[in-house]
Amino acid sequence: MQKTLQRIGLTLCTKVEDSKVVKFYIVAFIFYSWSGDVPSMKIRADFDFNSYQQCMTVLENFRPQLQESLQKKFNGGDRYSIQCIDGDTLGKIKEEFGYEEERNT
Repeated sequence: MQKTLQRIGLTLCTKVEDSKVVKFYIVAFIFYSWSGDVPSMKIRADFDFNSYQQCMTVLENFRPQLQESLQKKFNGGDRYSIQCIDGDTLGKIKEEFGYEEERNT
């Protein structure tokens, strides 16, 4: 996924200035054979975090369960990636690839 972000000129924000409030989200990317470098994106918008570290802690604690759930629900994927992404980068990804809002996946 980092390669995809770099390809479109985006970098993941992990540090934010104190004056700017940025939320972080656990985002799943599902790569299908027919999708090439553009994965399907699933966001748990009801899980937001105030820092990258908080997001990563939860992600690392629950990664096996999240991975298993993704593979069961979206079993046609060739590859799965689960990452913490800041709201600004997420907005740019949605804009670049035309993703529609999908909640509680």
